[in-house]
Amino acid sequence: MSSINSVYSFSGCLSNLQLNGASIASASQTFSVTPCFEGPMETGTYFSTEGGYVVLDESFNIGLKFEIAFEVRPRSSSGILVHGHSVNGEYLNVHMRNGQVIVKVNNGVRDFSTSVTPKQNLCDGRWHRITVIRDSNVVQLDVDSEVNHVVGPLNPKPVDHREPVFVGGVPGESLLTPRLTPSKPFTGCIRHFVIDGRPVSFSKAALVSGAVSINSCPTA
Repeated sequence: MSSINSVYSFSGCLSNLQLNGASIASASQTFSVTPCFEGPMETGTYFSTEGGYVVLDESFNIGLKFEIAFEVRPRSSSGILVHGHSVNGEYLNVHMRNGQVIVKVNNGVRDFSTSVTPKQNLCDGRWHRITVIRDSNVVQLDVDSEVNHVVGPLNPKPVDHREPVFVGGVPGESLLTPRLTPSKPFTGCIRHFVIDGRPVSFSKAALVSGAVSINSCPTA
């Protein structure tokens, strides 16, 4: 009996699928399948309503100092944007909740957070820029032209942690600590993702899971 060593996925759209003459209205499970869109597309990564996430490699310093910047065009007012954590409980979590952008951090001493409530609805079909800057115990959040920050406790024994970064969601919320309010995956487009001044290519990510379309976003 021969074995199949590799399987090449179909790239494109399928419609009116039938099995033995009967139409198949819905699937019981899907794996890395995104909806089909009619009309123009643009560069960016699309996270569909079915849920999914991208895992970046372990080049991110969660412990002491970093700057993350990216642009979003959400289709839902709530969802996980970025999540990173270390084995000893330190974490960074950036998410949207009812249109508000929230950053929560644990630096090994305790949790602290800051947020921005944009004057303009983020689900207005336009691109919005989000920047998170951390310098030791100070965390700053920029959403377009609105800025807020928080000063947390100093960690007397800070550690430089290099951890993977989850973008758009996490696997089954299993990585979210009880102190973090569970949030659904992000729905919409993300582009121009930059860590410490270095552009990040999602096409070279360590893992792409779920209904995520790399480098292709519907314009509407």
